[in-house]
Amino acid sequence: MSTTATPTKPFEFISSSLSLSSNISFSRRLIGEEEQHHRHRHRRRVVPPPCHHHRHRKVRTFAAASSSSSDDDGGGGGGGGNKSSTFAEEEEEFSSDSNIVDLELHVEARQSYLAYAMSVIVGRALPDVRDGLKPVHRRILYAMHELNLDHNKPFKKCARVVGEVLGKFHPHGDQSVYDALVRMAQDFSMSAPLVNGHGNFGSMDNDPPAAMRYTECKLRQLSQDMLLKDVEMDCVEFADTFDGSQQEPMVLPAKLPNVLINGSTGIAVGMATSIPPHNLMEVADALVVFARAAQKGEQVKLEELLRVMPGPDFPTGGVIFADNKDANNDNNNNDKNDSGRSTSNRNALRNLYRDGRGGVTLRGVAEIVPRTKVSSRKRSGKTAKKDDKAAAEKSLDRDIVISSIPYMQNKATLVQQIADLVNNRQIEGVADVRDESDRDGVRVVVEMKRSGDAEAVLNSLYKRTKLQVKVNVNVTALVGLTPKVLGLMEVMQEFLDFRIDVIRKRAMYSLEKDRARMHIVEALLTVLEDTDAVIKMIRKSKDGKEAMENLREMKGLTTVQSEAVLQMPLRRLTSLESGKLVEERDQLLSSIKGNQNLLDNTSAVIDVVCEEALEVKKKHGIPRRTTIETDTSSSIEVEHEIPNNDSLIIMSSRGYIKRTRPETFKAQRRGTRGKSMSKLKGSDSIAKVMHAKDLDRVFFFTDKGNVLTVRAFDIPEASTTAQGTPFTRFVDIDKGESITAILSLEPSALMKKKTPNEPQEGEDEDETFLVMITLNGVIKKVSAKEFASIKRNGKRAIALDEGDKLKQVLVAKNGDSVLVGATDGTLIRFDVDSVRKLGRMSRGVRAISLKEIKSSSKEASKAKGVEEDDDDENDDDDDDDFIIQAEDDEDDEGDDNEEEEQEEENDILDFGNDDDEPLVASVEHFEGGAAKVAGMAIIQKSEIDREGPWVVFVSEKGRGKRVKVSDFKTQIRGGAGIRGIKFNSGDSLAAFALIGKTDDDSIEEAIIVGSQLGVANRFQCASIPEMGRYAKGGTLMKLKKEDAIKSFAVIPAATAE
Repeated sequence: MSTTATPTKPFEFISSSLSLSSNISFSRRLIGEEEQHHRHRHRRRVVPPPCHHHRHRKVRTFAAASSSSSDDDGGGGGGGGNKSSTFAEEEEEFSSDSNIVDLELHVEARQSYLAYAMSVIVGRALPDVRDGLKPVHRRILYAMHELNLDHNKPFKKCARVVGEVLGKFHPHGDQSVYDALVRMAQDFSMSAPLVNGHGNFGSMDNDPPAAMRYTECKLRQLSQDMLLKDVEMDCVEFADTFDGSQQEPMVLPAKLPNVLINGSTGIAVGMATSIPPHNLMEVADALVVFARAAQKGEQVKLEELLRVMPGPDFPTGGVIFADNKDANNDNNNNDKNDSGRSTSNRNALRNLYRDGRGGVTLRGVAEIVPRTKVSSRKRSGKTAKKDDKAAAEKSLDRDIVISSIPYMQNKATLVQQIADLVNNRQIEGVADVRDESDRDGVRVVVEMKRSGDAEAVLNSLYKRTKLQVKVNVNVTALVGLTPKVLGLMEVMQEFLDFRIDVIRKRAMYSLEKDRARMHIVEALLTVLEDTDAVIKMIRKSKDGKEAMENLREMKGLTTVQSEAVLQMPLRRLTSLESGKLVEERDQLLSSIKGNQNLLDNTSAVIDVVCEEALEVKKKHGIPRRTTIETDTSSSIEVEHEIPNNDSLIIMSSRGYIKRTRPETFKAQRRGTRGKSMSKLKGSDSIAKVMHAKDLDRVFFFTDKGNVLTVRAFDIPEASTTAQGTPFTRFVDIDKGESITAILSLEPSALMKKKTPNEPQEGEDEDETFLVMITLNGVIKKVSAKEFASIKRNGKRAIALDEGDKLKQVLVAKNGDSVLVGATDGTLIRFDVDSVRKLGRMSRGVRAISLKEIKSSSKEASKAKGVEEDDDDENDDDDDDDFIIQAEDDEDDEGDDNEEEEQEEENDILDFGNDDDEPLVASVEHFEGGAAKVAGMAIIQKSEIDREGPWVVFVSEKGRGKRVKVSDFKTQIRGGAGIRGIKFNSGDSLAAFALIGKTDDDSIEEAIIVGSQLGVANRFQCASIPEMGRYAKGGTLMKLKKEDAIKSFAVIPAATAE
């Protein structure tokens, strides 16, 4: 099925676009509505005598002198009357000219635009379906053919060829002609190059070719064999050149559909074409299959052609993935058969070749290889020594080697694109990018770091760079003078019809030529039978005219034969020459018989079509360079690009956020000042630190009860000395709103399980919930499914009372227990099941009764309603000086870093005068009034009956301890709780968390404790000794007087190791 771009006549679609109304409105904008009709009457068009070029046509416009006429009628000055009469005489003079006609402006615009559109479509942009060439390419090849620049002849300067084309055939710019010539010589642009270039003809890095005065060229043998071989045999139409001095072919007698082999791209008026290149051998086979079916009178199926020509073959290689989206669109617009078309890649290619429109995804070839293969070709181009190879083979390092890039892509731009992504930290794990390409081919090496994930980086390159591109296909070509969208079947049919016509015209030309020669040979043989008599008669003749008359009378020859006999050299009278004439006569008889058979028998013509196509295939065919993937998809999910590594999300109170690796913070001596987490400016401080996986969804809960979300890997990774990225770059947050809680969650926890009989009410046993606790002790349980889809501006998570803020959010399931702790050191434990599941817009229920904080810690410990265990009465003041013992760290290591740490602290203490409202809420200090919630922890169902895990407490002044969870008995929700930790005066609970969640109750986690001034310490939880509920704990981290603990993150066991 072909789609004609012109409904009935060529270019009628352009004419229809220029409506009368649009042209009238155009005229009105120029001359005003009040004079529109009057001035149109006086618009004249000068029609020149017949000329080859319409550009000599002139349009003259006359304006009526209405004002002069009115002056004359009113008795105005004589000057006005003279001007009017002069104008009238001039108008009468021009009106008497037969070359001037009245013409409306919109008519002239329409006709001029049609002429322009026709010139662009036919003469510039679209290829001819018969030889696959645009006029400029056809003229270049024909000019080179006339210059005898055959493949076995010496090269000539390209400037000589360009001058020949400009002077005889193509009156346009020399640079456009040279650019077209250069492209036909580039093996990375043409599947089958038609010109043999000598010199710099550009590169895949978009380097320009040398000037035409430096480069040389000649025809390739393929051009002569496939396109130009029979051009003088009167088998194609010729037309006058632009100046009428010569003639040029309107089409070349191609033996194969070059429109498929080399493809074409172009933008015309109202249409465009984009035909991908194909393999010459496959195109030849497809033509043979189509022709043989036509020879038998059968209709070949598209699948039969696709078996021998499965898809495009790009000169730069690569891997093709058909676009399933186009296949789906085609399936929706056409009748389905066989219970509906499959949307597989193979069917997508079928639909592309059926309709002539579609698209394919082209991916460059890249492989992950051991470092030894990369180092085998050094930057200097020399081969590495065998000893170096043997040593490299032992390395487990792997790199990415790109050996081909997509068609028509700039290699230098691709390398720069990769480097930019690495420098901007959008791709992690890349150490270096090198272009090692040479005359042997493309080779781009992406050197990986030891910690880098090569598979993830390669997927990122496919998704984020031009290593994978979409190639749109639009097979629009000229059929005669009509542009049409053609499917593969239509292309083959048009070419076969053209090829049959060419062979018949060639046979007719050869037949006439053979018959003319046979006429002469027969006369020569007749004369040789009686040579002596003929010679005697010629000698007796008075002159040549008399000799011709005597020959006609003596032997019955025609005038042409007599002339040939008289011009015959004497050497033809030998017996050897007589034998050659007999042999030539036999050959001519055979040729005449064959050519006559071609004229009478179409089947014989098709045999010739197939034979010549297979001959070109055998002589010039090359194997396919592009592979086709029909069973896999080219789509790359973003999760496949990113390795699921552990990260720390660090957020400052001013809204700067970054992602860093936990291993950045090495275990240090207990009681030291720690290491800086981030570069802070002014009064900024570290507000939140949380552990997350790179593929997790990070939820940010605000003080107004809203929730925002960001994918963890979208947060740029940065060093400890970097400030981070503004949080508002990822989400939209209202002015005055601040972040109070953050939570990381695996994407699987947000997926809704679809069951056929899902109950309308009740809770799934395995359902995941988000448990929220506010600063004033209100708890709420919401299904995690409610947060599966969150827009950039967020959504409501909880309704808050006035003055209340969301403190913390954790994940829980039915059967788990929850621990809620207050800043005064009291904790309450109750079942998650006791909290009813609510909707997002609900408020929540009471979790703990918060009490008044007294001036001293002893009075606070005796507050009303706080349970005290008789077993734990070891409230000794000696705990105040207790310091946790350090791990086996060398003493000099801490001393060496002390000066550097002191410098970092001095930088942090350099406050500014920034009065901006913080984006992230700070840890609040409560010296009086009611206590506030300090945090929350979830005890999983499987951990309830074990002796472990432990609760780790950290106070604002840097003291901490761990207590067994079993020491906290389950209570009724809403109670006052029991004592969990005691404090010195002015101290309070900053945070607590659950550790030791392994089956054997071992403690393998690590914790990172961060201060308000951005200093962090990391140490193993196992080094924190277990204490009773009334102990004050030991010093975890030395703090300055104005500093306080502000963040607390637990590093899982696998990462902590």
